[in-house]
Amino acid sequence: MNILIVCSGNVPLKQLFNMKLQHPFIFEQVVEIEKLGVSFDFYYITEKGIKGYLKSILQLRKKIRFEEYDLVHAHYGLSGVVASFQRKLPLVVTFHGCDVNRKDLNILSSIVALFSKANIFVTSNLQNKILIKTIKKNYMIPCGVDLEQFYPMNKFDARKILKLDAFKEYILFSSGKENLVKNYSLARSAVDQFPDVELLEISKRTREEVNLLMNACDLFLMTSIREGSPQTIKEAMACNCPIVSTEVGDVGLVTANTPGCFICGFKSSDVAEKIQLALEFVKSEGRTIGRQRITEIGIDSKEVARKIVVVYQKILKNKV
Repeated sequence: MNILIVCSGNVPLKQLFNMKLQHPFIFEQVVEIEKLGVSFDFYYITEKGIKGYLKSILQLRKKIRFEEYDLVHAHYGLSGVVASFQRKLPLVVTFHGCDVNRKDLNILSSIVALFSKANIFVTSNLQNKILIKTIKKNYMIPCGVDLEQFYPMNKFDARKILKLDAFKEYILFSSGKENLVKNYSLARSAVDQFPDVELLEISKRTREEVNLLMNACDLFLMTSIREGSPQTIKEAMACNCPIVSTEVGDVGLVTANTPGCFICGFKSSDVAEKIQLALEFVKSEGRTIGRQRITEIGIDSKEVARKIVVVYQKILKNKV
């Protein structure tokens, strides 16, 4: 089985595109599926605007005409738009969140969902939000978390490697302050109520550094306005890191009933209250059992890879 992945290849000026850095969750998913005997190739959409997308459509159709693939798997609705203009191969589209949560993109994603052979939604609420329902060919499969890459380790060992204070309280923010959707201002205003606590950012870190930070910090904080199925929440769970998060995407489902994980509203006072509860949990209990929860609900990368291969197989057997 040979699959062509279609996704964005756009990067900021003066940066080189790197699949592992720009789309780590897609890259890691592909690596895990390859272990099941599936081969992959990639087409990156680097053009912008209407003319750019038309150029990408022509380039993709040419690539498919001269190379042998069994099906196309597009990630995000806009990539699905480009991929849907070829009709030679069956199309699978994974919708990750912004492509459905944003009203303008929802319209395009809904049209793409009609022309695909199968649609994968990373959360059930995305499937419910899409304007045009195609239930029979929809699958709810979140991106999995690599339990070999994200794992619990001794907090003080992690702090030593990162050169952090052994006894200070640290909170790890889910992104960088420049990403408005991540709502850094809310996180900052809440953490400012704890003068002895330092807020660190996850932005521009390697995967290895993220694992170390999630083990070194006392809790993981996400104050996003909207999300699909946030990967960082699953990674924090895999590291048994306590969590405070707004109820966006599938956070409530992933963290449900896990001691040391708290859902907050969008008021600074409520975020601060949940941070206080999480810090008290750390002092009394230490770490969570989030890793166990990840296994229980089947969102580790190996199980997710198996589910996606089943979707591929159904399409190629004309069962979708």
